[in-house]
Amino acid sequence: MRNKRNQHSRLNLAETLDFASHVALAAGGKLRAEFYKRESRAITKGDFDFNTEVEIKIDAIITSMLKRRFTTMQILTEETAPEDYSHMQSVDRLWIVDPLDGTTNFLRRRPHFAVSIALVEKGMPLAAVIYLPMQDELYTAQADSPYAFLNGQVIHVSGTSTLRETWIESGISWDMTKRKVFAKEWFPPLSQNVRAFTMSGSAVFDLAAVAKGEVDGFVFCGIKPWDQAAAGLLIQKAGGKITTSYGKKWNAFAKDIVASNGLIHGDLVNLTLSNKFF
Repeated sequence: MRNKRNQHSRLNLAETLDFASHVALAAGGKLRAEFYKRESRAITKGDFDFNTEVEIKIDAIITSMLKRRFTTMQILTEETAPEDYSHMQSVDRLWIVDPLDGTTNFLRRRPHFAVSIALVEKGMPLAAVIYLPMQDELYTAQADSPYAFLNGQVIHVSGTSTLRETWIESGISWDMTKRKVFAKEWFPPLSQNVRAFTMSGSAVFDLAAVAKGEVDGFVFCGIKPWDQAAAGLLIQKAGGKITTSYGKKWNAFAKDIVASNGLIHGDLVNLTLSNKFF
């Protein structure tokens, strides 16, 4: 235990982020190559959910690289997560990984997908990397730095302050209960009060767009840790805000979220709060 604590106390976030970026770039390069091969096929996981052979391979590559460098740290990935991973919220050092967010896009040859890697401490991100392979965009942030970066350049959220002028992105959960909540209770008020309300098919991709100011906000009912762990830190460091859909303090294990440029955050939370029944 003493050795583990010593390793944790000596953790250099800049070096950790640099290595995670190296891992994300390697994984993204392989995804890009597979995208052009057009040979991937879907593997059904249940209901509407599925994955692909390629993301299972990428998951193994990322996990192997992280384990070799950080031997005592635990890893939670979308592809290997147990049915109940709630206890992992209390882990001191935990890697949260999504090797391919936007599987449907990848299979349908749409370039909106991402690799997401985050190191968290008791659910709060310490280091975050998102890589969009087809755009060659590398997003990074660390807890002890005041900024978020895109390919080494500082990024900021948008300055839109009027709800009716906003562009809001969203995702749709694989969980049918959450999907019904979104369709019946969230979609109507949100779609009626913002200028644009769209879905790219990748929560990570959309959250990165909030961080760089391309869109103004993002809402998701039924989100997973691997979809938000890295992006949450990016948005905060880019000057934005992320909370639960109730407006409470966010962590990477939140199940329903509102993320925004901060200026419209209260309005977005009010729209989701007014239609809660769960």
